[in-house]
Amino acid sequence: MMNLLFKRTSRVRSITLIITLLVTLLTSVPVHALPTTAEQVKQVVQYWLHMDETPLSADMGNQVGSVVTYDDDAGDPLYHVVTLEPDGYVIVSGDDRVEPIIAFVPQGKYDPSPEHPLGALVNLDVPQRVAHVRTPSPMDSGMDTTAAGVNKAREKWVLLNQPVPFAKTAVSGLAGVDDERVPPFVQSRWNQKEEASGLNCYNLYTPNNYYAGCVATAMAQVMRHHEHPTSAVGTHEFTITVDGADQNVNLLGGDGSGGTYNWADMDFGPYVPDAGHRQAIGRLTHDAGASVGMAYTPDGSSASMFTGADQLIAFFDFESAKKGLGNWYENLPEVNLNTMVNPNLDAGFPVMFSVKRQKPDNTWGGHVVIGDGYGYHQQTLYHHLNMGWSGSSDAWYNLPDIETTNYHYTVLDGCVYNLFPSGTGEIISGRVTDSSGTPIENAAVTAVRTGGGTYHATTNSQGIYALAKIPASSEYAVSVAPVAGNRFSSQTVSTGASVDRSTTVGNVWGVDFSPGDVPEVTTQAVTNITQTTATGHGTMVSLGIPLAHMHGVCWNTAGNPTLSDSYSNEGSAAVGAFTSAMTGLSPGTTYYVRAWAFNDSGTSYGNEVSFTTDPAYTAPIVSTIAVTDVGAITATANGSVISMGHHSLITEHGFCWDVNPNPLKTGNCTRQ
Repeated sequence: MMNLLFKRTSRVRSITLIITLLVTLLTSVPVHALPTTAEQVKQVVQYWLHMDETPLSADMGNQVGSVVTYDDDAGDPLYHVVTLEPDGYVIVSGDDRVEPIIAFVPQGKYDPSPEHPLGALVNLDVPQRVAHVRTPSPMDSGMDTTAAGVNKAREKWVLLNQPVPFAKTAVSGLAGVDDERVPPFVQSRWNQKEEASGLNCYNLYTPNNYYAGCVATAMAQVMRHHEHPTSAVGTHEFTITVDGADQNVNLLGGDGSGGTYNWADMDFGPYVPDAGHRQAIGRLTHDAGASVGMAYTPDGSSASMFTGADQLIAFFDFESAKKGLGNWYENLPEVNLNTMVNPNLDAGFPVMFSVKRQKPDNTWGGHVVIGDGYGYHQQTLYHHLNMGWSGSSDAWYNLPDIETTNYHYTVLDGCVYNLFPSGTGEIISGRVTDSSGTPIENAAVTAVRTGGGTYHATTNSQGIYALAKIPASSEYAVSVAPVAGNRFSSQTVSTGASVDRSTTVGNVWGVDFSPGDVPEVTTQAVTNITQTTATGHGTMVSLGIPLAHMHGVCWNTAGNPTLSDSYSNEGSAAVGAFTSAMTGLSPGTTYYVRAWAFNDSGTSYGNEVSFTTDPAYTAPIVSTIAVTDVGAITATANGSVISMGHHSLITEHGFCWDVNPNPLKTGNCTRQ
C-alpha cells in the first residue's frame, strides 16, 4: 500500500511521491493518444481540486458542475470547459498529449466569443496545440511508443485521471507542487465600457460612448497601478477615427483641462458608484485612447499596443517601455517570453500582452491584456492575466510554449515589458531558498558590476528578489549575504540589451540561490605595506564539505573584489588564521581586499578591508646660492634644502665643484 504524504512549508506545498505505482499506471495506458471525454475531464478536474482546492491561492468553487465540450470540424474535442460550483471554471485540453489544465478562472462564466479576450485566447491557442500533436510529422515514425516514451502531459493525465475516493492512496511520479511565485498585484478590475452596475465609466468620454478599447484600458490600468504620471499632462491634440472618419481631440487630464490626474478618485472596481470617480477614470481612459489614435466603432475600438508603449513615454512621463515581438509575428518563444516577463513580475512591474483574435469578417485583430503574476502548479508554469473585463475573466493561464520551425502557430506575438515610470535598464531576478527549498525572506542580495556600480535587493516572503533598472550589456557578481546559518556561492551573470520589436531581451531570470556547504572565511587588516607589496590576512572559520582545497585573498581598486580580479592562492586550507602575499601593486593606490575559499560546493568571500600602498619615492630638492668668502685657494659654498623628498630622510648633503659646468659628486665634493 502506498501513502500520499504532504509537506507544507510557507507557500510551497509539495507531495512526496513513490515511483513504483506510476510504472503500473503508465503501463496500463494505451500507447496511442486518445481524445478526452467529458466524463474523463470531470474526473480529472475533481481529482485536481481534491489535491489542492485553492491552486495558486485562487479562491474558486470546489465542486465540479457541467462540462461543455468544443469540437473541431471532425467532431473531435478541442477543449472542455468545466464549470465549478459556486463559481469559476477550468479549461481542459481535448487531447491527452497536451497539458490537461490549460487555465483556471476563479470567477465568472466562460464566453467563447472572439470579442472576449479569454475566449479569443483559448479558441486560437488550444486548437493549435491540439492540432500540433495530432498532425503527423515525418519524425513521428521514429517515436518511442513504449511506456518510457510517454511525455510529461500524458503523465499528468495519468496522475489526474483517478477517482477521488482513491486519492488518499494514489501516487504519481509527478510532484504536485503549488508554488505561487508572484501573486496578482494589479488591483484594478476595469473594463472598456460600463462599470459592473451598468453605468458609463471607461467610455464616459469616448465618442458616442463607444468602447474605450483594450489598449487604452490596459494603459490606464498600468498608470493606475503606478499612480503615474504625477504632474499635469497638458492638452496635446491627437487624431482619432470615429466610424472611419477622422476627428481631432485633446487630452483631458485630471480636471478636463490637462491637469494632474487624481489617482485617489479612481476606484479599483469593478463597481464605481461615485459619479466623480467615474469621471476621473473616464478621463484617463479617454486620454490613453486619444494618444494612440484609437479607431472607435460601436462594435469595438482598436489601436496598436506598441503605439501605446511609445505614448506612455512621450506623453505620460514613463521612461522605459520595451517592445517584444515574435519573429515573423509568430509566438514569442517560451524562453524569451519568460525572460521578458517574469523578472518584471518579480520586481512588481506589470507587463502587457498582445493576444491575436480572428474577427467575424475573418480579418485579424487582437486583445491587449495585463500580466501581473506567475507561479507553478504541479510543475506547470501559469501566468495571471488581468483581462480588462471587470475582473470576471481574470485567469491563471498556461501560456503557449510550442516552438517549431515546421508548424505555423501564432497566439501571443507581442509583449511590452520593462515598463518603468522612472529609470531605464534591465532586470536580474531570482529566488533564495534554504536547503529544503523553503523561500528565505529578507535575504540581502548584492550585484557588483564589472567596471563600477553596486546594486542591492532584499528577498520578499516568497524568497524572490529583483535587481531592477540596472545597466544593460554588463557583467555582475551576484551574491547573497549569509542568513540563518545558510551560506551561498556567488554567481557571475551578464545582462544583455533589450531590442525593440524583436525577441532579443536583456533581462536575466532565474538566478537562484540555495545553500551549499561552502567554506566560511573572514578578512583581517593588511600588514607589511610597501609601494608594491602587502600581506593579506584571513581566517578560515570552517572548511565546508568537501574540505576547502583553495584559499587566499583577492583584491582590486573598485571594491567587492572577486576571483575575476587579482588574487593569491594558498592551496588547501586548515581552520585558523592565514596570510597571503599581494604583489604587483601600484604605489600610492587604495586597494580593497577579501579573503576567499573554494570547495566543490562553491566559493565564499570574507568581509572587505582596504589599505593604501606607500607613495612613490621622490628625490630631495635643493638650490645653490652664490659663493662667498672667495680667497686664493678657498671659498664658502652656500645652498638651501627646499624639500626633503620621499620616502626616507636625507642621509647626506654637501657641494661639488669643477672647472667645467655641471659638476657631479663623483668629482670634487664635500659631504655632511
